[in-house]
Amino acid sequence: MRLAPLCLCICGLMIICTAQLSATPCRIPADEIDVIRYDYIDSRAMGRRMPYVVQLPESFAAYNSEDPDARRDFQPYPLVVVLHGWDADECALLPALSGIATWHGIVLLYPTMEGDGGWFNSPIRPDYRYEDMVMGEIVPHVLRNYPVHTDRARHAITGFSMGGQGALMYAIKHPHAFGAVGSISGILDIRLHAGKWGMHQMLGAALLDGRPNPVYTRYSITAGFADALPAIQARSSLFILIEAGRQDFAYADAQRFVEKLDALNVRYEAELDHDGHHSFAYFQSRIHRHIERLVRAIQLD
Repeated sequence: MRLAPLCLCICGLMIICTAQLSATPCRIPADEIDVIRYDYIDSRAMGRRMPYVVQLPESFAAYNSEDPDARRDFQPYPLVVVLHGWDADECALLPALSGIATWHGIVLLYPTMEGDGGWFNSPIRPDYRYEDMVMGEIVPHVLRNYPVHTDRARHAITGFSMGGQGALMYAIKHPHAFGAVGSISGILDIRLHAGKWGMHQMLGAALLDGRPNPVYTRYSITAGFADALPAIQARSSLFILIEAGRQDFAYADAQRFVEKLDALNVRYEAELDHDGHHSFAYFQSRIHRHIERLVRAIQLD
């Protein structure tokens, strides 16, 4: 077992591990512009130490400056939470987002989801409570320890694949937490994918006595969560952005979801009229413009 070094410098990227971890950190790719911090929490929700990554603009140096004028004039950053998909980790999406924190003046937060399942609290496993970890522990930890806006209207969340499901679930279940939410290739109706990605280990069998398990309906964004959106948008200006390519197996999820939004008269933007597969290459081709649109929605000045 290797202890994480306290500070590394690779190819111009400043990587700071704020504490020595009990396990080897994920591989952080080189980024010559942004500052990357590898951090962790001792999660009560998960019952173990859980890592996360924070990506900050190069202007973050002013926040750490000993010059009192620099610190006094420093303005906090908007926050964008990015959730990865199944069989990935907190570093998996970083290569697609090089320099984006500096370009947009934002902080990006990458939690981790270990193993199978999704970003939910499992109804059958007490040690699998990712919603409680992210929303109740990691986001508050970042607000206390990093220079981000405390105004939740300046926070956005998005994700890829199962991360898209998690992003929309959190935005709907925590309606005061975010001003914008996005999904790229999101698994927005898990009923279409029951039995995949180890979800049965976290939600139970897809069929009970030959009938669909109602838990899968409850955790479906389209069937279980979307009905709350009209009331949420009546109280706030939550911005919703949905993207998927036509060759993506999750394209049907996106189509069903936007049809549901239309039926509910929910405001949203969607990019569904282009080619693209369920792949990192597709995510990489879309994410910069995707983040730009989310940031524009939460820049309230």
